Amino acid sequence: MIGLHDARVRFSTRALWLLLLASTVLFGCASSPADESAPDGERLGRITQALCTGGNTVKCGGNGDTCCPDNGDTCCGTTCIMGGGSPFYCCGGELCDNNKACVDGQCCNSDCNGKCEACSAAKTGGTDGICAKIPNGSDPDSECGYSAPNCGVGDTCNGAGACRPAAAGLVCAATTCTGSTLSGSLCDGSGNCSPSSTSCGNYLCANGTTCGASCTGDGQCITSAYCRTSDHTCQPDQNDGATCSSNSQCKNAHCVDGVCCETACTTPCQACSAAKKGAGADGTCGNVKVDTDPDNDCSKDASTTCQKDGNCDGQGACKLFSASTSCGAGTCSGSTLTGHHCDGFGNCIDGDSSCLPYLCAASACPTTCGNDNACAPGNYCSGNKCVPKSDNGTACSAGRECGSGFCVEKVCCDSACDGTCQACTAANKASGNDGACGDAKAGTDAHDDCTAAAAATCQRDGTCDGAGACRLYLEGIPCGDTNCEDNVQTGHACDGQGTCLDNSQHPCDLYVCRGDACTIKCSEHADCAQDAYCNIEQGTCEKKKIDGSACDDSATCASSFCVDGLCCNKACAGQCEACDVVTAPGTCSPIVGQPHGIRPACDAGTDDVCSARACDGEQDNTSCVGYVGPEVTCREESCREGVQTFSASCDKAGACGAMKTKKCEPYVCSGSSCGAAPCANDMDCAPKFRCDAKKQDCVPKDAASCDGDHVITNPDGTSSDCSPFKCEGSVCKDTCASVKDCVSGYVCNAAGVCAAPSSGPSDSGGCGCRTAGGGHGGAPLGLALLALTATVLRRRQRAPGTI
Repeated sequence: MIGLHDARVRFSTRALWLLLLASTVLFGCASSPADESAPDGERLGRITQALCTGGNTVKCGGNGDTCCPDNGDTCCGTTCIMGGGSPFYCCGGELCDNNKACVDGQCCNSDCNGKCEACSAAKTGGTDGICAKIPNGSDPDSECGYSAPNCGVGDTCNGAGACRPAAAGLVCAATTCTGSTLSGSLCDGSGNCSPSSTSCGNYLCANGTTCGASCTGDGQCITSAYCRTSDHTCQPDQNDGATCSSNSQCKNAHCVDGVCCETACTTPCQACSAAKKGAGADGTCGNVKVDTDPDNDCSKDASTTCQKDGNCDGQGACKLFSASTSCGAGTCSGSTLTGHHCDGFGNCIDGDSSCLPYLCAASACPTTCGNDNACAPGNYCSGNKCVPKSDNGTACSAGRECGSGFCVEKVCCDSACDGTCQACTAANKASGNDGACGDAKAGTDAHDDCTAAAAATCQRDGTCDGAGACRLYLEGIPCGDTNCEDNVQTGHACDGQGTCLDNSQHPCDLYVCRGDACTIKCSEHADCAQDAYCNIEQGTCEKKKIDGSACDDSATCASSFCVDGLCCNKACAGQCEACDVVTAPGTCSPIVGQPHGIRPACDAGTDDVCSARACDGEQDNTSCVGYVGPEVTCREESCREGVQTFSASCDKAGACGAMKTKKCEPYVCSGSSCGAAPCANDMDCAPKFRCDAKKQDCVPKDAASCDGDHVITNPDGTSSDCSPFKCEGSVCKDTCASVKDCVSGYVCNAAGVCAAPSSGPSDSGGCGCRTAGGGHGGAPLGLALLALTATVLRRRQRAPGTI
C-alpha cells in the first residue's frame, strides 16, 4: 500500500488521483460511476466524511461500488482518502489540497470571504474555483440589503466587491403629507438621504403621511380636479363642451345643460348645449332656438296682452305674440287682419296687419296649418307650418311644393314636361340645368315614351334620340345574319334610318365583336376595344383618357396608370412622388412636403416638431429624407419681461430657426409683442420710463421733456416755460434762426432773439428784420455793422496772428 504521511510533500491534484487509483487496485475494490447526488461540503479540515466502520470495507458514494477498507480511511464522494491524516480534504465530493479553500462547493484559489465575492461560475459568471466579484445588480448570497436610513447599502452588489447604494426614491426618513404635497427624505441613488417632495397629482393627502389613491367625493381631490364616481378616481376638471353632471367637474365651474360651459348661462332663453341652441357647439352659452322653450323660461300670457307667447325668440329673450295675433274684436279677410291685433312689440293696436304666410281663420290669423288651404297663395303646409313654395330646380316630392305647380323627376319644373322624349333634370336631358324642361338625353327614356320594336325592323329601339323623338336602331345594329372578321361586322344591319341593309360592313370601332356581331353596350372593360374602356354607368365604350385626365380606374387610362385621381405616365408609387402636382398634372413628379393620397405619411419625429420628416423634392422620391420647413411654426411669437421673441419656422434641416428677440424699452410687453405709442399710463412704460400725457409716449423718468412747443416737464412733475423761445428735447432754445423757433406771437430778429414784432409803417412783419434804406434812420445798417464787427473779432480769436 502506498501511504501519504509526509505533510510537507505537495502533490498536484492529478498525482493524488493516480495514487488513489493505485490504492484502489491494491485493495481490490471495484470502481463505479461518481455519485452526482453527493452534497457540497464546507471546509472541514483534513477529514470531512464519516470514517469507514464495520466489516472489512465500506462503500463510498451512497449506493456506489467504490470500497474503502475498514482501517480509518475516509470517503470523499466515490474516492477513498487513506489514513485520515492526509494533507488533502474533501470539498463537495472533490479532493482539495490544504492550500485551497472550500467555497461555494468549489476548491477555491483563495479564502474568497470578502463581501460580494464568490468562487462558482454560477454566481460570478466566471470560472469555477477562481474567486471573483459578483456581477453588478446581483446578490446570490443575500449579503446586501437596504435598511432605512442607510442609503449607502442597497439590495445588490456593485460588481466591484461591495454593495450598491440604495436605489433612488427609497424612503429613508419619515414622510409627511400636507395638502397635495408629500414631503420626506428619499435615497438619491448615490448613497445620500436627501429631503424631497412630490405632488400627489389630482389627489389630496389621505392622512398625514400618504397621498390619496382613490376617492368617494370631490373633497378628496385637489381644487382643479373632481371625483369620477364610475371608477373612484380624481380626474382633472374638464374643458368647456365636455359632458358633466356637476359644476365641480368643469374648469369654469359651470355645468349647464349637461355640458361644461364658459359661463353660468343663467339668462332666460339661453343654453349651452348645441341641441337646445339649434346651432353652434357645446360649451358656449348662446340663444335658445326660436319657437322653443326647453327650460320653461317663458310662461305663456293671454294673447290679449300681446306679451309672452310661451316660446323663446331666438335672440335670448321670451318671444312676444306676433304682429298678426288678435288681441281684441276684429275681422280677418284673406291674409289681412283688421281690428285689434298685436304689433309684435307687446302692444295691442287697432289697424291692419298681414297674416302671411297664412290665410285668415275666422276673425284671427292662424299660426299653424293642417293642409294647404290654410296657407296664402305661394305657400304650402309642411309640418303644420306654412312655408314658401320652391323655385324651379329645387328638390320636391309633389307639385304643391313648387311655385310652378310641377314636380318632375323630383325637381320643381317650369312645365309638366310630359311631351315625347322630354325631361327636366340635367341627368336625363341632352343639355341644360335642373328645372327647365328640354329634350331627353339620347339613349335614355326617363318617362317610358318609346316602346321598342324588334331589331329586325330597324325601327324604334326603346330610347330617345336626343332631339325630342324616339330613336331608331342605330347604324350597324344587326337586323339579320352577320359575321365578324378583324373587328368588322358584315351582313344584315340597320342603316340608322329605319332600313335593314344586306351585305353591310360596319367597323365595331370602340366596341369588340361578340360572336358574329359588334357589341352595342358594355358592362365591363372587356366589351370594349383595347384603346377604349367601358363607362359602366352609361353602358358605352369610350376612348381611353390621356395623362392628366380625371380617373378612378387604371383601365380608363391610355397609360394604364390611374394615380392620385389622374391618368399618369407611370405607376408613381414612391412615397415622395405624385401625379397631381399642379405644375405637371399627369406626370409623375417629385414633391415637397407631405406625401399625397394614400401613400404612408412621413415619420412624425419626436416632440420637436422640426424633427418631423418630409419630402424634399430632390434626393430620394421613394422615401421621406428631408425635414419639414417654413410651413411649420416651431416657435410662437411671445413677449415676456420686456423682451419680444419673434415666431420662427423649421429650417428644413431638422432644427428651428434662430431665435430673434427685441427689447421693448421704452415700452412693456403687450400681448405677444412689444407695446407702442400712444401710452395710456405709466403701466404701459418700462420701469425707467414714464408716460408723457401730452406726447402720449414713454419718456425717461430721469429726463425732462418738451411738449413740442414751449413747455418742459421736469422729472419731478414740475414744468418750465421757455417763452418766447420754443423747447427741443429736454432744453429751452436760447437763440432762433427763424420764426419757427419762437412761440406764437413772436418773431426772430436779426440778433437771433425771439421778440415781439414792431408795428411801424415799414415793418416787414414776420422775421423782425428791415430792408436797408428803410425808415427809422438806417437802424438796420447799424445792426449790420455791429454784426460785421463781431464776426471779425470772432475770426481773430479763432486764428491769432492772422489778418
